[in-house]
Amino acid sequence: MSSATARQSGFFDQELNEAYASAEARDRAIWVERQRRVEVRLAEILADTAAWKGGPFSDRIEALLGSMVNAGPQTKGMHDAILNGINTAARANRLDERHVAFVEDKARQEVAKVGLQGAIIQVPWRTRTAADLAAVSVGCIMLPVPIQDAALAKLNSLGPELGKLGFAHEHEVDGRATAEARAIKDAISNVHSSLMLLAGQRYRAGLGHKNVNPDTLEQREDFASSTLGIDTREYPGVKRDVALLADGTERVAEASAKRVIRSKSEKMATAQQADTAAGLYIGKVLEVTAEEVLQKVGRRPDDLVRHGRDDLLGCEDIQPGHVVTIRYAMGVGEVVGMEQGRSDPGVSR
Repeated sequence: MSSATARQSGFFDQELNEAYASAEARDRAIWVERQRRVEVRLAEILADTAAWKGGPFSDRIEALLGSMVNAGPQTKGMHDAILNGINTAARANRLDERHVAFVEDKARQEVAKVGLQGAIIQVPWRTRTAADLAAVSVGCIMLPVPIQDAALAKLNSLGPELGKLGFAHEHEVDGRATAEARAIKDAISNVHSSLMLLAGQRYRAGLGHKNVNPDTLEQREDFASSTLGIDTREYPGVKRDVALLADGTERVAEASAKRVIRSKSEKMATAQQADTAAGLYIGKVLEVTAEEVLQKVGRRPDDLVRHGRDDLLGCEDIQPGHVVTIRYAMGVGEVVGMEQGRSDPGVSR
């Protein structure tokens, strides 16, 4: 290559690099401007509080938002999502007691997860009973009553400590919660697990299963005794009028035969309320009313979610049997997918 050709090639490379740099700078400027506009628009939306200021829920909304602000910057995302949802509902004249109570609960949980001293909203712990043990697993109530009583005493000593940290139920505790809250949740889980494992192993041993390992039964007894603070061996036996699996859960066939089919209204009443801040739900629609949509989002009978139709876009054509995908963002939901029913419902994420 001649020196002239080399110089020409060098000039071309320099021009190409300059063109790339110019394009990158232009793209960056466009992105920055777009972000600025988004932030300005979001600020306008969040500032549009006139629809509920001074109304019947004004004091409660101010209090819940204030608690999140006081908790620190970690709650800003949820704070903005809740405020946007409130503003949207208020402008559409849909702000009601249910909506406000729901966001109060979300705010309490968010503040509890941050775990800052002085910001936590303490809640009472509902005393657990044998019915609550049965709701976890039928195996929990197959053991002698003194063992059940010891489990309930343990749960009802742990629970109030969780309430002091701002959590009304162990299911509200996730990976973002404080180490103390997670430790209490694990302790509650151990109580339930000790009952289920012991019941399952005693049941199988009582039936004389050939593959029952005596050492495993002893380990289950030790774990339950240590967890519950009693010697479970002093209360032998297990009920055998319900067929159990090894983990203490009821067999599917027997459970299905004995299950009392609840009415649709009962299912609607006990279903979980959809997370309007940032939820994604996939599953079959079971019921549609003028106010709500009931959706099954998992394989268990109680994996049910209620969607308020006032908070849901694109729900006009939803019918029972449809499999739908519903996505929420900033307090507003949208049906983003819908097809005819199938036998295998999806799961929520």
